[in-house]
Amino acid sequence: MSLRCYLPAMGLINALGADRESIAVRLFAGDGSGMRSEGGWLLDGEAFVGRVTEELPTIPRRLAMHRSRNNALLLAALSQIDKEVENAIGRYGRTRIGVVLGSSTSGIEEGEIAVAAHAREN
Repeated sequence: MSLRCYLPAMGLINALGADRESIAVRLFAGDGSGMRSEGGWLLDGEAFVGRVTEELPTIPRRLAMHRSRNNALLLAALSQIDKEVENAIGRYGRTRIGVVLGSSTSGIEEGEIAVAAHAREN
């Protein structure tokens, strides 16, 4: 049996830009301008980090319990492919559509808040 996976659309947002075209141009030009030196990551100094500086969409009120920077990043990338997602839903049905999200710091801020709260309570 052969299973097929189809990737008809891709939304991207990262330290190089907020769309595929600008990210590709900067990536293939070797542009490192998205990297910033920041404190707070290492005990003994600063580290270079890639940070999205674009304004991110607001998480809808009905999803307030899922409000996080990562979910705002997801929403920004998803908004780039809204039309393709709606077309796929119309063609294949809502239960046969998947969204894949990748992040190098998925939920790190929420994790830090949880660890700090745990430390205060114990």
